[in-house]
Amino acid sequence: MAKIFNTKADLAAASLTAGQLTSTKGYTTAGDGGGATYLIKTAVDYGGTPDEYGDHTLANGNVAVLQHDGSVSFKWFGAVGDGATDDTDAIQHAVNYAFNTGLVLKGGSGTFSHGVISYTAISNKPITFDLSGATLKAHALSVTAFDVDGSTFRPKLTFTGGGVCDGGLLLNNAGVSSGTYFTFDNIDDLTITGGIAFLGGTYGDGKGDSGIVVGQCRRVKISGNHFSGWDDHGVYLTGGAHGTTQRCEDVTIVNNTFNNLSGALRFARQYSSMIVTGNVFTDVYNCVIAAGGNTNWYPGDSINISSNVVNSCLAAAFDLRYFNTSAIIS
Repeated sequence: MAKIFNTKADLAAASLTAGQLTSTKGYTTAGDGGGATYLIKTAVDYGGTPDEYGDHTLANGNVAVLQHDGSVSFKWFGAVGDGATDDTDAIQHAVNYAFNTGLVLKGGSGTFSHGVISYTAISNKPITFDLSGATLKAHALSVTAFDVDGSTFRPKLTFTGGGVCDGGLLLNNAGVSSGTYFTFDNIDDLTITGGIAFLGGTYGDGKGDSGIVVGQCRRVKISGNHFSGWDDHGVYLTGGAHGTTQRCEDVTIVNNTFNNLSGALRFARQYSSMIVTGNVFTDVYNCVIAAGGNTNWYPGDSINISSNVVNSCLAAAFDLRYFNTSAIIS
């Protein structure tokens, strides 16, 4: 019969033989949501260094290897989710574990307070982040709170499940990524969908630059989400600098709601094949700002803006300054 431990610490203090299956009732305390199942391996068979967040070294040197059904959650790595505890380290280790191996990362229930989380892809394995039931709450940062860079591998990334990204404490200083919640760079097939709420406090309060910054990504779909309270932009999309071949292209932004924002959407530098349709804009300064054509924002082309609802716009709803080629607004 498999032995059951109350906590991760109790498991790590045990000496178990290779081949055994065991489980825990919780991570720090029994019933805290961090209970998991482990397979015991020798250190030789394990063949690496356990991170001591997901996989754990036992008292006899063997390793308890986290078992899963294709997904892992924050709490399996020690996140508390009470809105007060700093869960940065646990979330970072969960991100590394899941994204490196192609597992689905689930937030799980709770409010997870965190500092800077950063991930750079090491392969083209698909990345899936399911925020169902979770609220991410960033610390008072003046940099990007959660950065994912596909690097040269350009993996597919899906961000879904509803949930909340609360950036009400982020600081809006100079710079595109200042106080931004998520930055996605160098991703192919980026999908952000499922009713995720990206909250930046209240427009003009100096808290929160942008909900999402998307850089040099291809085949992007941002669908059915909510953006509110960001001082600069709900979504900021950008290609590479002038003179490079890096583009942000084949982007569809559909059926989102934007309210209490400066610029709801901004397209900058090299971008093409943009579709903006079925969105609702309320109490925004600009609905869409598309810059492209001078030496700093070169070039932008092919944008189709149609069937959007503009309830209240303080300036030009669709500001296509310096736009190079085809733009359709209907």
